Amino acid sequence: MIDLLGAALLLSGLFVGLNMGANDAANSFGPAIGAGTLSYRSALILFSIFVIIGASIQGFHTIKTISTGIINAPTTPISALISILLATAIMITLFASAGIPVSTTPAILGGIVGIGVTHGLETNWAKVYTIFIAGLVTPIVAIIVGYIIYKYITKSLFNLPFLRYENMIAMLLVISSILLAYSVGANGIGNAMGLVVGNGIVGPFLGGLIGGIALSIGAAIFGRRVIRTISRDIMQLDAIMALSIQFATAITIYFFTLFGIPTSTTPAMLGSLIGVGLVKGVASLDMGTVKKIGLSWITSPLIAALLAVLINSILT
Repeated sequence: MIDLLGAALLLSGLFVGLNMGANDAANSFGPAIGAGTLSYRSALILFSIFVIIGASIQGFHTIKTISTGIINAPTTPISALISILLATAIMITLFASAGIPVSTTPAILGGIVGIGVTHGLETNWAKVYTIFIAGLVTPIVAIIVGYIIYKYITKSLFNLPFLRYENMIAMLLVISSILLAYSVGANGIGNAMGLVVGNGIVGPFLGGLIGGIALSIGAAIFGRRVIRTISRDIMQLDAIMALSIQFATAITIYFFTLFGIPTSTTPAMLGSLIGVGLVKGVASLDMGTVKKIGLSWITSPLIAALLAVLINSILT
């Protein structure tokens, strides 16, 4: 039986999931929508199905890292855990309302560290540094993978007959979208449900399942504006560019998932965009939008930390 505080913690985790869905649906399907290959409705259906599958089947990797790898959630006051999740959700909401994709992982990491320091909680700083460094490495890996994939796909498909070329591109875009949605669910669900599972309210599978459902609902209700930023504002995309970006992002995110390291789709997506842009030419990138998103990565941990401390002081 879940008590009132436990219910509040569960709802806070689902609230984070809703906001992540709005943000990460854009990262998963913005390129395909921007290329005109998938409609918003079709993309949303695919995202909803496979983000839930990814979160349920392999979400336990990052759930374990967030639940006990940084601070020990079972021994942390529930009010502190609620504060971390609410701060993360509020920060994502503020950025998403401005149409700016934001990284959830540094946000929740900032909230955890902020609460850990102010409450004198035992913090695994080695894990904090690992996740922080992974966040810096993520766009670099994605740039390399995006560059290689775009050059390879362009060369491989260039000589195909037109009709076969069109069918192949459409099929690969659907496959890449599915892989990316799966990777988003498997990696990102730890940010939403890790502290909830760590407190023992639900198990890893159920936490991944209901968290994945929250991600899909958030994408349906709030995702359209952030999708516009990814699909149109950063770069004008054709089908092969969209395909390359989605494959590169999925590969990058899944790589970190296997090591239980939560990372964010936003730096992976932006890195993939830049990798493709390097092949097309830097002039094809809207650097103003790139810098705006980059600034959000830098400020999000600090904002989340301050918000978490403030909310916790109010709750206690």
